Amino acid sequence: MSAPKKLFEPIKVGNVELKNRVMMLGVTTGFLDNYYVTDKYANFMGARARGGTGLVVIGSAYPFDLSGVTPRYINIASGVGIWTDDQIPGLSKVAKNIHDNGGKAACQLVICSEWRANKDNPLEGVGPSAGAGGPSVKEVRELTVDEIRLIVDQYGEGARRAREAGFDLVEFHAGIGYFINRFLSPYSNKRTDEYGGTPEKRMRFFLEVIEACKAKAGADFTLAARISGDELLEGGNKIEDVQKMIPVLEKAGLAYFNVQAGWHESPIPLVQQWVPEGAFVYLGEAIKKVATVPVAVGYRLKDPVMAEEIVAAGKVDMIAMARQLIADADWANKARAGRLDDIRKCITCCRCMDDNFVGVPITCSVNTNLEGLPEAPVEKPKKVMVVGGGPAGLEAARVATLRGHKVTVFEKGKRLGGLTTLASVLNSEMEPFHDWLLKQVKDLNIEVKLGSEVKADTVDAFKPDVVIVAAGGNPMDLNVPGIDSDNVISSHDIEAFVSGQSTKKGLMWTLAAKVGKDVAGSPALMRKMLGLNFPIKKRVAIIGGQFAGCELALTLMEKGKQVRIIEETKRLGADIGPVTRWVEMDMLRKGGVAMETLTKVKEIADKGVKATREDGTEVFFDADTVLLALGLKENMELADKLKGKVPEVYVVGESAGGGGKKRLREAMNSGRDVGAKI
Repeated sequence: MSAPKKLFEPIKVGNVELKNRVMMLGVTTGFLDNYYVTDKYANFMGARARGGTGLVVIGSAYPFDLSGVTPRYINIASGVGIWTDDQIPGLSKVAKNIHDNGGKAACQLVICSEWRANKDNPLEGVGPSAGAGGPSVKEVRELTVDEIRLIVDQYGEGARRAREAGFDLVEFHAGIGYFINRFLSPYSNKRTDEYGGTPEKRMRFFLEVIEACKAKAGADFTLAARISGDELLEGGNKIEDVQKMIPVLEKAGLAYFNVQAGWHESPIPLVQQWVPEGAFVYLGEAIKKVATVPVAVGYRLKDPVMAEEIVAAGKVDMIAMARQLIADADWANKARAGRLDDIRKCITCCRCMDDNFVGVPITCSVNTNLEGLPEAPVEKPKKVMVVGGGPAGLEAARVATLRGHKVTVFEKGKRLGGLTTLASVLNSEMEPFHDWLLKQVKDLNIEVKLGSEVKADTVDAFKPDVVIVAAGGNPMDLNVPGIDSDNVISSHDIEAFVSGQSTKKGLMWTLAAKVGKDVAGSPALMRKMLGLNFPIKKRVAIIGGQFAGCELALTLMEKGKQVRIIEETKRLGADIGPVTRWVEMDMLRKGGVAMETLTKVKEIADKGVKATREDGTEVFFDADTVLLALGLKENMELADKLKGKVPEVYVVGESAGGGGKKRLREAMNSGRDVGAKI
C-alpha cells in the first residue's frame, strides 16, 4: 500500500487546528516526581509530537489534592497533578515541548474512584452512590451534594490551570468506569436527587463540570471527552443510551468524542492481544452517526493500513493510540512517508499497562528508549563482538552501532532472532517485531556471521575491545527418570525445529527439520506445521506452568492438541501480568486444557508422566509428547573464560540468569543498557 493520505489531512476540533488525524491517548506514565512534571515526562510527550502525532493528550491529570498520600487506587500514583498553581510551570514545560515539536497539546482531567476534599481529608473511595467501586476500590461512599459541587469547582480550576500552562484543550475522561462515567451510568448511579434517577439527571454532574470549566478557563477554550460507547455491563449504558447523550453533551460545548469500550469491571477482554484489531471501531461509527463534531476511536489500533481505511471510509474522523505510540513514537512520520516496514509495532503484551496497574513507571517490551532521545555518539569507536543473535544481542548491537561502534554479531544458528523466532511461531503478534529487529540489523549494515559458534579461541582471533555475551540461557534442570526419552522436547529443541534444525534423532524429527528449513522464513507456515503430528503429537503434557508453558498450551490448544499443564506451584501464570493473565487463564479453561497445580513430576514414561500431588496421591497423565517449559538459567561459561583476556566483557539477556522469569522486555533493556554505556 502507498502512504496513507486521508489520515494525514488536517482537521479542526473546536478552536484547535490539528495537522493530522492521529492522536496520542492520555497515558499515566509514572515519569513524575510526587505528581510534578519531570524532564523525562516532558521528553516522552514531546517525542510523540516530534514523531508526527497531531494531538498529544497527557493524562491522567488529577484536579484534587493528592499531596502526602499513599493512594489505595494505584493508578493515581502514576498521574500528574493539576490541583495547585505551583504545578503550572511543569505543565507548561510539557505543553511547550509538544508545541515545539509540531503537535497540539491536550490535558486529560480525571478522577478515578478516590477523592479527598483537601489535603487535610483522607483519601477515600467515593461515587454517586454507595457500593462497589471497581477492582481496586472495593467500596465507595455516596457523595453529598456539597461535595459534588466542590468537585465541579475542582474540575473548573483544573481546566483554568491547563489553559494557563499553554494546553490547547482539555479532554475529560468520562469512560471505563471513572468518576464522570459513574454518574452517567445507571449501573453505578442509584441517586434519586437532582444528580440521578433519569438519564437527564445522570448527565447533570458532567454538564455542570463543562459549565464550570468554560467559566474558569474561558468560553472559547476547547473541551472534549473520552467516553465508553458501550459499558459492556449488565445494567450499564449501551450504545443506544450513549447515542442519546451525544447531542446534549455536544450542545454543552464538547468539541470531539474519543470513543472507547467497557469498564474495568467489564467481564470481557478489551485490550488484550486476543481482541481483534479494530474490534471497537463500530462504537465510534455509531457515535459519528449522531455527532456533528469529530469522533475518534482507539483500542487495538496500530496498523496504518487499517487506520487509513477506517478514516477514508468516514467511519470516524480520527485514530487514537496509546500503546502503539509507546512502542514507536515515530509511527505517524513513518506511516505518512509510506515506511510501513520501519514501524516498530506494539506486540500487545500489555506490560506497560501492567506497570501502570501496580503504580510503577511504564516500560515497553520493544522500545527501550521511551524518551526518544538521540543515541549519544562515542568519542572513540570500539571493536565490539556480540555473541548471540537473539533480542538482547541484537538490541545491544543496534544501540552500539547507532553510537558509532564497529559491531559484529556472531550467531551459531542459521538465522538471527533467537527466541523471537520461536515466539513469532507461537504468537503472530510477535512476528512484525521480529521482522523489524532483523531489518534494523540490515539497514544499519551490522556485520553478521551465521553458523559461528564462539569459543575462547574465536575471541582471541577476533581481538575485540568489547565482548557482549548474549548466547541465551541454559535450560532449567529436571532430574527425573526418563528425562532423556525421545518423547521429551525442550524449548531448545523447539527453537531449533522452527529454525530448520534437528536436535533429536528419528525420521519424524528429520522430516520436521527439513520442512522447517524450507519454510523457516515464514512463521505463519510454521504455525500451521504445529497442527500436524510431527514432531509434537496429539496428547501433550507441558511441564512448567508459567508464561512459557501457558503460551505453548494456548498455541497447541488452538492446533487441536489435547494439552495438560503440570506445575509444582499453586498458581499458573504467576509471571503473567494482571491485565493479561485473567483472559489467558479463561481461554485455557474454555479450551479444555487440563491444569494441574501443586503437582510434582516424578518420572517420564513412554506414554505419559508419573507425578505426585500435594497430598501425596500418585497420578499418571497420558501423553505422547512431553514439553519442558521450565525456563532458562544463566549461562556464564564463555564470559568466565574471557575474564582478564578482553578489556570489557558483558553478559545480557537470559545468559545473565534471572530464574527463568526474564522475557522480551528484560532482554531488550539489558541489551540497551550495555549498548548505551560501552
